[in-house]
Amino acid sequence: MTAPSEPLAPMQRLARVVRFGIVGVAATLTHAAILWLLAERLGMRASLATLLGFLTAFSVSYLGHYHFTFGSRVPHHQALPGFAFAAITGAVLNVLIFVIMTDVFRANLWLAFATTIVTIPPVVFMLSKGLAFERAPDGPKRRDYRLLAAPVIFFALTAAYTLIFHYQLPYHDHWDIVPLWDAAQAGTLKPADLFVQHGSHWHASGYIVMLATAELTGMAHWPDVCISLLLAAFGFVALFEILRRTLDELGEGRSLLRVTAAAAFIYFSLDQAANWLWGWQVAIFASMTGVVWCIALLMRPGLNWARMGLAAIAATVAIYGFATAWCLLPVGLFLIALAPVTTRQRRALAGFTWTLLFAAFFLHYSATRGNYGDTMLPHGNALETMLGVGHYLANYAASAVARIYKPASLLVAAAAVGALGTIAGLSWMHFRKSLAAYRGLVALLAFSLGAGLLTALGRWQAFGPEQAFANRYITLSNYAWLSVIVAGLILLPKLGAKMRILFVLALCGYVLAKSVNDTSAINTARLAMRVNAAGCELTLAAPDVPADALATISAPQQHIAPRLTLLAARDASLFRPDAIKRCREKQPHK
Repeated sequence: MTAPSEPLAPMQRLARVVRFGIVGVAATLTHAAILWLLAERLGMRASLATLLGFLTAFSVSYLGHYHFTFGSRVPHHQALPGFAFAAITGAVLNVLIFVIMTDVFRANLWLAFATTIVTIPPVVFMLSKGLAFERAPDGPKRRDYRLLAAPVIFFALTAAYTLIFHYQLPYHDHWDIVPLWDAAQAGTLKPADLFVQHGSHWHASGYIVMLATAELTGMAHWPDVCISLLLAAFGFVALFEILRRTLDELGEGRSLLRVTAAAAFIYFSLDQAANWLWGWQVAIFASMTGVVWCIALLMRPGLNWARMGLAAIAATVAIYGFATAWCLLPVGLFLIALAPVTTRQRRALAGFTWTLLFAAFFLHYSATRGNYGDTMLPHGNALETMLGVGHYLANYAASAVARIYKPASLLVAAAAVGALGTIAGLSWMHFRKSLAAYRGLVALLAFSLGAGLLTALGRWQAFGPEQAFANRYITLSNYAWLSVIVAGLILLPKLGAKMRILFVLALCGYVLAKSVNDTSAINTARLAMRVNAAGCELTLAAPDVPADALATISAPQQHIAPRLTLLAARDASLFRPDAIKRCREKQPHK
């Protein structure tokens, strides 16, 4: 095997691609044969048949790539887990493509199959190459499993809270998925329909997830929050990569443990409770996971087209999940401009390609603009607009700390600006020759503030600055706080005694304020319990519709009675047999 550090000659790379293609064809034929046998001959559901076919082809792929494509010498106990991760990723993408194309959009199963064989093999190849067959052998140094402690603990707490208290029926905006699901059931849903709901917010990534889980489960709602949790965990992997690379380039690897713990505390915070409990917000987690992976990919040294392609996919998921991810255009260009171990020509070409990608997004936006009734930008007095947008942005930044006590928002925002300026100055003083290493943290900060500015421009005039405290914006503003806190923790060993004491006191103040903010999860859990109780009342009263229960689960301007009737007719959501049984069991015995 060629050592990972030795670049392959062009003919060797071409030969490897050919060998990969041969193994891929063999695995694909195996997959196709199983799919044909199970779906066409035995009548199995196409999405399940393709999963079994994919798993059957796993051994063909692994052995073929190990011995033939890569000629790997990595021990099987090291190579197999990496390839298994690559294959599982491919399997998940495979099933997702089939569910979306055959179950949601009713496309021909062979069109879905063609889509999978075009899109999935390159992803599996890149993951297999890096994680399994050309990975550096593990050295004698033991892994520091303490790094996992804080992320696992905070994720476990958040996951337990979410699974216990999540909304078990559509709530407010979530009711808008019902007509899309009805169209999918009727076979009339078109991809363009995903860009009609909720105007220019662009939640298509979330709609796809919700429609897929609704198709598979009869619109149970626990799968949506589980996917939100999994997306968040996957996003934290990318965030950890950003933090690790930043510290390595600064020569501060010893700070990784405390930096990881602080990042996990912020990233999985319970003040995002409404996002965790509400299946509708899977869109925000899809978007944020795409954002973090896009930044992690673009900050790696040595830009190549494979990495650019993956970053483009991540950006697409992000933008179609939540339109604030448009901020990835300047953020991506910033990271490309600073990409280490990359020629100037390649940076220029990568920057041009990145701009073309966003030009395509803009063309799509322009083509669908007629669906949107919102004006997007404020109008009126310039001074009033600047003050209003500034106030909104201050509330947005403070929401991640002071949502539970909103009058303190301007003071918190001012303190954050002061902390940012101080940390930036100290970073310049101590790491002047390594400032490019901060590019990942700067990208996260720029994205967070840019998303806040876009939100302020679109929402301030219609809803006022108080709207910036909406729960989903905590998830967005967390990235700004995370960047500042991490940068401060990196500086901590460099500070003198007095500055260190001041920083520790400031950090303790932040942790206290954030922890108090997290107590908002109690009120959110109480709301979820009221919503679920109202859902049971509607379930057991059907076909009657109690007005009080209706008011609990929907906004005043929503008319959801027809959607309740539709769900009842299809035994879906709160009218699923298991949901009815659960509600009956909760009734007090007479």
